[in-house]
Amino acid sequence: MKIQSKKKFIAFSLVVILATIFSLTWIQGSNASAATVGQQLTAPEAGWQRFDDTDSNFKYTGNWTLATYSGRYKGANRYTHSKIASVKFDFYGTKLRIIGNYTSDRVKQYIKIDNDIYDFSTYNSSLIDGQYLVFEKTGLAEGRHMVEVYNSENFSENRNSSAWDAIDIDENGYLIDSSAVLANEISLNKTSLSLNMGQTEDLIASIKPDNVSIKNVTWTSSDESIATVDEHGKVMAIKPGNITITAKTTDGTNLTATCTVTVVQPSNDRAILAITMTNGQTKEYDLPNSEIEAFTNWFDSSNGKGQPKFGFNKKIQPYKEVKEYVVFDKISSYEVRTYTISN
Repeated sequence: MKIQSKKKFIAFSLVVILATIFSLTWIQGSNASAATVGQQLTAPEAGWQRFDDTDSNFKYTGNWTLATYSGRYKGANRYTHSKIASVKFDFYGTKLRIIGNYTSDRVKQYIKIDNDIYDFSTYNSSLIDGQYLVFEKTGLAEGRHMVEVYNSENFSENRNSSAWDAIDIDENGYLIDSSAVLANEISLNKTSLSLNMGQTEDLIASIKPDNVSIKNVTWTSSDESIATVDEHGKVMAIKPGNITITAKTTDGTNLTATCTVTVVQPSNDRAILAITMTNGQTKEYDLPNSEIEAFTNWFDSSNGKGQPKFGFNKKIQPYKEVKEYVVFDKISSYEVRTYTISN
């Protein structure tokens, strides 16, 4: 009986030990999932991406030297003994980490993110070489942020140094050229649109100022089951309903312009639109109700504020597409004569 009890005790003890080891491993693994300042970080964690000091978007002031060190990111970093030295860059994202090393000739540094100033230090009584997380800021509003890292008033050019190795930002973020001309306005050629199922229409985005550095926009539909939009702004009507198409600048300014789209079921109802121009000339167009609605919406929204012209699609052989435009200021009046096509 004593031997059996001893075996049971040993077995129970082994279970407890294994459970303890598993718990400690799980706890350590959980803690390791989020690095803290002062911890070595030789590669960006999940949700982050790393940029080297050689990236052209880092703008340096003062005298910086690029030197080879085995422990630095990509085998090199920059250092300076200049008090006026600084690094400036802009990035799009919500979080920022600075990767560096520790040594004995460092003093406090400042980092300015937009209008907020923080400080950090890479001082240590002896050299701690390698890639370490030396500063972290999370919880920033998603968008463009302007950053400057510079030396404090305690920096001495005779005995102190600063180094710049790498940064980590959001995995979907990006660095922005701080000298780029930013957009301050975006507009679309149409603010409302009515389409029959299966119809397409091109939306055109205009960005100001004219010399803006990045003119690309992203297009999104609030409900792609009703209407889709491709990367060039072409809208495709899918099924009846109302949605919003949004164009957004990609230079970090996040300016948007929208167009409301109404998709209707085609019907047998059509109309003759007779437009009397200010010179007395009359133009007539045989149109589906959706185009009549689009015209009246444009006319009501223009009134000196919207787009100055409206285009009508015409079929003239052998041309692929013909569009005739009328100008708002040249319209005296218009008349709509509705009729139904017999089946």
